[in-house]
Amino acid sequence: MKHLLIICHLAVMTSIACAQSKTETFTISIPPGKVSNSLYRHIGLLDIRNDTTDYGVIQKGAFNRKERVITEIPFSVQFATVVDSLVDNTAASGELLLILRQLRFAEITGSLSERGYFHFRGSLFAKENDRYQPVAYLDTVIVVSALDVTKKLFKTGSDNLFEFIRTNLRSKPANGSFTIGELWKIDSIEKSRLPLYTTPVFKDGAYKSFESLVSQTPDNENMKIDFSKNGSYNSIQLKNKKNKYEEIELSKWFALVYQGRLCIVTTDGIYAVEKRDNDFYFIGKAWVAATGSDILTAQLFFGLIGGLAASGGSNDFFELKIDHLSGGFIQVRPAKQKEIKYFRKD
Repeated sequence: MKHLLIICHLAVMTSIACAQSKTETFTISIPPGKVSNSLYRHIGLLDIRNDTTDYGVIQKGAFNRKERVITEIPFSVQFATVVDSLVDNTAASGELLLILRQLRFAEITGSLSERGYFHFRGSLFAKENDRYQPVAYLDTVIVVSALDVTKKLFKTGSDNLFEFIRTNLRSKPANGSFTIGELWKIDSIEKSRLPLYTTPVFKDGAYKSFESLVSQTPDNENMKIDFSKNGSYNSIQLKNKKNKYEEIELSKWFALVYQGRLCIVTTDGIYAVEKRDNDFYFIGKAWVAATGSDILTAQLFFGLIGGLAASGGSNDFFELKIDHLSGGFIQVRPAKQKEIKYFRKD
């Protein structure tokens, strides 16, 4: 009996391991048509994503099992043939470099169909000797709906990647140039130009959007907060156009700064934000944004969509990092409710 239990246990563990190792392969498909008089004949790839193996999660089968997206042929190898397939013999000898910053797929099942999401963020640079000049930038989320969405999603993602490159093969570079070392740390360079990341003291007030927060221009600086004896807030009021204070409506706000302390506004509370290593973090539920009526199609929150597609739920707690370009919330690690730091008086 003991041996039988051991065999059954091994069988279950093997089954779980197999289920967890399920993958789906993404391969770039080359569309027809060539571009004449291209300024560029070659293209290179610089993948600066935190996890260069992460291409997202899709769903397969009647039970919507989660499968990790992989590339059996390295993406850099596939990508090397992109420009060759797009240009003809009229192309000049220029060289492009694509900085890959995000390329992820995600799927979420609805009652009658599936929705697929493709998130791409990348920058094109023209190489001139040992310097790189900006040509184009794209940060987009493509939404696809179908009964079985995976195949359509992969093709849509591939087509949009090609179209971004195709439409810029005749584009001349803009002013400014970078070394390859600077491109590796382009995030830090961008942050150095954003007031939120450079100011020693955050400006008090209420912010309706990430754009106003990152530029440190409050939408309402007249804020009044009432705290309870235990330090939690009872009410937050803002002065309206009639010069009277009224209770804040959470769904209209993105962030608050009170006495120099930054907080993210959510539907289930207001979370204190911590700045660490020149990034902003807080701990809260996976699905926390208060702004945006159709959160699934909002580009800001793609980082959450990918995680939710993998976990199947929205009530888990995570440490979340604020994306410095979009204001989206990127899952860093699972967290426990007791780690949460809500907005308090002290």
